[in-house]
Amino acid sequence: MPDFRLNDDQIKAISAYLWQSALTDSLPKHKPGNAAHGKELFETRGCLACHSIGEGDQLQGGTFAANLTRVGEKDNFDYLVRWVHNARERNSPLLFLREKRHRSRRLCEEGGCLSFFDLEHSRCPNDGHELQVQKHDRDAQPSPFSTDAEDVASYLVTLKKQDPSTYPPVTFMDDSNLKAEGKKWIQHFGCAGCHEIFRAWRRKAASAQN
Repeated sequence: MPDFRLNDDQIKAISAYLWQSALTDSLPKHKPGNAAHGKELFETRGCLACHSIGEGDQLQGGTFAANLTRVGEKDNFDYLVRWVHNARERNSPLLFLREKRHRSRRLCEEGGCLSFFDLEHSRCPNDGHELQVQKHDRDAQPSPFSTDAEDVASYLVTLKKQDPSTYPPVTFMDDSNLKAEGKKWIQHFGCAGCHEIFRAWRRKAASAQN
């Protein structure tokens, strides 16, 4: 991520936009794994070639991907299991030929079409096109699911400096006015250059130019 030197108001607005725009479909539930084994896997399977752990003199690992020292403060266990197993698999399909947006489970059920989506059910109900299932995350290609993903995720959720419940309330995240402000700053700083959630904006802009 570039350092845009955002001020506090911009950070709050962008956070509010992302929070209010997020998909709300629930993730598959997983059972807790062996955190000690997960730590061993994390340290021996090459994760530290890109990700780092620790800060200052305690820093170890690569600088290409995110520092995971506090990942347990922001990501829940079921999300981390999916991410560890296959960081590139979507939570919801992207119907890009007609709708040009993600199709959540709720929208699918309301529309009477595809009510679930996975690698075995990946054809668009509207136009028959194969749904995209790859994100741009650069993590290693997944292997068939095993308890290893649950073990690594069980380790990652322990990585925190403080419990999330100890942070002050962030009621501004639900402020609809801040959502509009956040969208403005996201467009201004060009977040669509990397983040897929804004791909529809890029298409719309390109169409307008043509």
